[in-house]
Amino acid sequence: MKITLELPEDITALLNEDAQNLADDIKLMAIIKMYELGKISLGKVAEFLKINEMNFMELLGKYQIPAINYSPRELDEELKTLNKFIN
Repeated sequence: MKITLELPEDITALLNEDAQNLADDIKLMAIIKMYELGKISLGKVAEFLKINEMNFMELLGKYQIPAINYSPRELDEELKTLNKFIN
């Protein structure tokens, strides 16, 4: 799929990047946001970016986005499972 995006000249001047670098950054931010919203899995993102999952999790940290986003219920279930292995 190809998407065309028009940005105001003052934005592109402020960012001081060539068109390809800016397009790559926007694509990366869109992918990260889709992951953050739960629309795409960690594995699919890593596959798309051609990096391993650990490197993607490090990239998320760079943007202060949690790599694992549990709901309170999911976190409780995960902790119960971990406690079974510990005890």
